[in-house]
Amino acid sequence: MPGLPEQIYCAEQITIPPSFPYLLRQYAKAAIRSQPNDLLQWSTAYFRCLSLNIPPPVKPRLEYPIPRDHYGITPGWLKALLYQLTNNKTIHFKILWDRWIGACLSHQTLIQILCLGGFDNPKEIPWLRFIGLCAAHLTDSLTESMKLICEIMTDEPEGASAMIPFATFMDLYTFLANIDASKPQWLKNMYFTDSLLSLYREVSEKEVKEEVKEEVVIEEESEKSQLLEKSESEEIEKEFIKEEVSCPSLGKDDHYDVDYYIQHVTEQEAEQEHEAEETETSKEIQLPSYLQDVSKEEPGEGDDTVAPEVLYAQRMYEMEAEEEEYQGESLYAALADKDMELPEEEEPAVKESIDTVIEEPRKIVSDDFEDEKILLEDLERLKSLQQELPGEEDEEIEKFKCRLIAEMPLTDSQQVAIEQFKKKEEEEVVEEVVAEEEKSEEEKEEKKEYEDIWVDKVPGIGPIVPSHLIEAVEEYMKSVAAIQHSMVMPRNIRHYNCPPLEVIET
Repeated sequence: MPGLPEQIYCAEQITIPPSFPYLLRQYAKAAIRSQPNDLLQWSTAYFRCLSLNIPPPVKPRLEYPIPRDHYGITPGWLKALLYQLTNNKTIHFKILWDRWIGACLSHQTLIQILCLGGFDNPKEIPWLRFIGLCAAHLTDSLTESMKLICEIMTDEPEGASAMIPFATFMDLYTFLANIDASKPQWLKNMYFTDSLLSLYREVSEKEVKEEVKEEVVIEEESEKSQLLEKSESEEIEKEFIKEEVSCPSLGKDDHYDVDYYIQHVTEQEAEQEHEAEETETSKEIQLPSYLQDVSKEEPGEGDDTVAPEVLYAQRMYEMEAEEEEYQGESLYAALADKDMELPEEEEPAVKESIDTVIEEPRKIVSDDFEDEKILLEDLERLKSLQQELPGEEDEEIEKFKCRLIAEMPLTDSQQVAIEQFKKKEEEEVVEEVVAEEEKSEEEKEEKKEYEDIWVDKVPGIGPIVPSHLIEAVEEYMKSVAAIQHSMVMPRNIRHYNCPPLEVIET
């Protein structure tokens, strides 16, 4: 069917490049020789190097028995790195990091080695010094480190004399001899920060963002919890207010409150006056027999024909009313001044209440006796002190009083107050310390443009070698290199004429 696209019906139709089996065979051999820790990461670096026509990260041979390593660093990996970057005196940090990660080695280990070496230019890292510093992490002394460096950097086949140039040997030896790695220490990473690495920086930024998100979530949860606590506390207060029983101020005792008595008397007096007025209006004026026939109506205005008897009766009525009013006003004034008593005939009940107010004794509480006893005891103590200290100055008396006060035991309330005061002082001190630490940390972060790196001691480097030993080694190796075509080998280090390469502890 010519119109249809070409379809695959069998395996013979799949075209395979002739070099593909060879690539797979080489890849399998390289993986077996290298024994990478992360096969996927190593495979990515391997095929990327092949595509860029760069030597891949492959060990020259299988390392067996398994050699001593430092966080994955072995002599085979150092040889592989040297093979990848041959004929390079210096190397850029990004390229070094790419080759280092391609060999499945740790990023932190790389930073520690660079900081220990004191390299200060990320664009130009001395390549051979870096390899020599890595080799020193695999031995127990500086002498063994120099032997391993010769074996790693030689161009001769394995098992031969492992010669290297005299200049390279002395450069690496003086470099390692001037490093103090005899103890663990903190070093400042000022040049090899994560900002130089785009890939590594992206990973670190993701981790920081996740931490920030977690902090934001925690803060939101704390704010919600605070709002819930406030609402619950408000509801509890409302319920408490609803449950409170109104308790008005209680009235004072009638026997002890004169104002209450005056108010009570005035109310009774007003009632009696009202009753008297009603009875008086109901009463008829008793006139003499000769005036009973006269009319009792009040005369109108301008009426001159009123009988004199009627006028007399009206006048008597008015006088009686005025006398009653005068007596009521005098009674109120007497009660207000509290100097007069009511007459027995008119108000017998009120008189009894007044007598009770005056004659009833005051109630005595048992606490009053205790207070009086305490006062008497204090007075006796003061008298005894004055007798014991006659003729002394005021300053000595004050000192004596202060001593007595200091020796007196504290009460429970005083101890509680002192503890609360101490707690407040401690809290204030802690707050001040925390605030100062936060300020100092903020200032440090603003000024700090580096990170602290912890580096363990490296026995393969050890302490700093004295200058006279370095000069002796240089003279000996120069004399040997003059015979060996400017080359130095491990056999020369092992010779009995060679001076010690480090300080030998006896």
